[in-house]
Amino acid sequence: MVRASARYGAFVLVVGAALALTPPAAAQTDAEVPSPEAAAAADADSAALFDFLESEVETVELASKRSQSVYDAPADVTLIRREYIESVQAANVAELLRRAPGVLVLDTTGGSYNVGLRGINRLANNYTLVMIDGRKVASFTLGYIPWSVLPVAPGDLERVEVLHGPGSTLYGADAVSGVVNFVTKRPLDYRGTEGQIAAGSFIVPDIDQDGEDFTRLTNSGGGYAAHSFANEAGNLGARLSAGFNLMPDWDGNPPTSAPEHGDFQYHVSLTGEYREGDTSVLLTLTHALAERELSFTAAADPLSYFTSEQVATVTAEQQNLADGLGNLKGRFTVRREETSAGNFREGRGIARLSPNTLYLQGSLQSDWNFWGGRNNLTVGVDAEYNQIDGFQGGLSPSAAYVAAVAQNELVILEQPRLLASVGVRSERVAFSEGDDEVIYRNFNPRGALVLNIDDRHAIRAVSATAFRTPSPFELFNIAPQDDGDPNIPDPNTLLPNLALTPSRSLTFELGYRGRLLDELTLNSTVFYQRVNDFIDISRSLNFPVKYENLFDADVVGASAELTYSAPNIGTIWGHYTYTRSENADGGARLRDWPTHNGGFGAQIPLDRGFRVSGQASIWSGISPEVISVVGGSSLGRLDDDVPAQAMVNLRVGRAMFDGKGELFLAFQNALSPFRERDNLRQYVSDTVEPIGGQVLLGLQFREVTDDQK
Repeated sequence: MVRASARYGAFVLVVGAALALTPPAAAQTDAEVPSPEAAAAADADSAALFDFLESEVETVELASKRSQSVYDAPADVTLIRREYIESVQAANVAELLRRAPGVLVLDTTGGSYNVGLRGINRLANNYTLVMIDGRKVASFTLGYIPWSVLPVAPGDLERVEVLHGPGSTLYGADAVSGVVNFVTKRPLDYRGTEGQIAAGSFIVPDIDQDGEDFTRLTNSGGGYAAHSFANEAGNLGARLSAGFNLMPDWDGNPPTSAPEHGDFQYHVSLTGEYREGDTSVLLTLTHALAERELSFTAAADPLSYFTSEQVATVTAEQQNLADGLGNLKGRFTVRREETSAGNFREGRGIARLSPNTLYLQGSLQSDWNFWGGRNNLTVGVDAEYNQIDGFQGGLSPSAAYVAAVAQNELVILEQPRLLASVGVRSERVAFSEGDDEVIYRNFNPRGALVLNIDDRHAIRAVSATAFRTPSPFELFNIAPQDDGDPNIPDPNTLLPNLALTPSRSLTFELGYRGRLLDELTLNSTVFYQRVNDFIDISRSLNFPVKYENLFDADVVGASAELTYSAPNIGTIWGHYTYTRSENADGGARLRDWPTHNGGFGAQIPLDRGFRVSGQASIWSGISPEVISVVGGSSLGRLDDDVPAQAMVNLRVGRAMFDGKGELFLAFQNALSPFRERDNLRQYVSDTVEPIGGQVLLGLQFREVTDDQK
């Protein structure tokens, strides 16, 4: 512990001194003193970065699939704004979600995360729907979110919207506990060049190797760069962006395997946009790749994972149809994904988990307003086809989705404003493998009442449903091992589990959102959620891995978020969520969520171009019950308490290059060198390594014409 702190402190002194001695602008030396007018202008510019008060009410799109006031939204939605994204040091977009109340972000290994909402977080969690610009990003094979390979950097984002609670009525499967949508910057709204580069050390304290404690330091860092341009008419533009991130594994033992090129992730994205009058077309092409070592050392040898994906998405929108009564929007996506695992160092044990997985996704939505805008009707269709080429045993399961969606919002009263929202989704899902087929039909209604009092106070009551269909990995079980019985099929055969049904949820919530003072806002919610037919691995002597609908769960909770924003002061915020999850039959199986989950932070401008930001995410201990692989293909349950956690991130920056750049020093998981190694494990099994800390020194540059409205 002393050695960790000493190295940590030495590094901080060096980079801190460099930061303090750096002039705030390229033209100013240490001997120069800015004029009072220049100092006042610098202070005003610095304060403007953190003045989050708007002349207009914030708008969100996630609650109704269309832009509306946050006070009219028929759901509990958190908006994470661009100003916050730019003022924190996030290596992965998952880390930005610590800003939203009731969201649990757990680091499982370098670059890999589990993100859950409202008391539900499973290993490789697939009960939260995650999207990029409305496109689903989950892996079809396993259903999990591939956080390490998402083709977007925090700097690419315009905003993040988080819908708390079921969202299947509008967005389909997996939106059981919530929906997250990452909205990227458009070329015509952000013209110019921006980027960031950071490097430093990753630290894991007190590792016992050969009877000696030592501190493990590895290189870490990352960056991104983007350039957007447009023609003279301003109706045609393009944006090229690329990013990379070093992802050190948390394991402190000598590696027994290694990715071919080391632990890293990169992505490249090209976006073209055409906008003329009421017509807009957006084309996005992305490529992403990640290689990393996962060290679940208590269960098996470390494995190297190779994941890549290529995506092409085209979105077209036509507004003001029929004399301004309607809008029409369509989206089509082609996506290819590949994931392999093995011991590349020894050249053995390579498993192609989801080679050549093909995704075809399409949607068409029309919005219509009547009675002077008092009634808004949304109707749409979604279709999707997924195919795995070379699944376990060389088989090729596929799935076809088709759904119809309708939603209507009616303004019953004008002042105060009373809105009623009702929606319904009907969906058919067919899983096929050879002659085997499993068909599910899902019906999901949602209803809400919102009382909006002068755009400063709103009360909402919501009832919503959601579902999650099984993934192919859960639905098709590998046949039992051959023990000489001719009636037992070959172990490469996949047997469809016809008894497996989708998980379903029903939620009731009551919430309040309001501006208590000009500078102080409050958002609070109480909720109850019932989840039926949780899918989990069952104990089975015959099958290596078998999933079943094992239990139902009741989740109750309450959350509150306070935000204080003022000119020349900045923003201070805090949130707290109480959640209790348990089996509906009184059992205690669902125990992988903390009872208390909170966070607080501040973003404060200082004199001479300095700005400071910091945040802490705190959650109580977890007493889980999870399954782990032990002894080859046999299964066992590991009960192991995870201690309470405090994730503290700090950042100090100083303006440079006439305000176009910023030199910053960031501390990720700043408390880690002062905590015992065993107390730094954030997930539910002792097979997951502790989470270390990082010290990063970096430079941020931004020269962009911001035309975003």
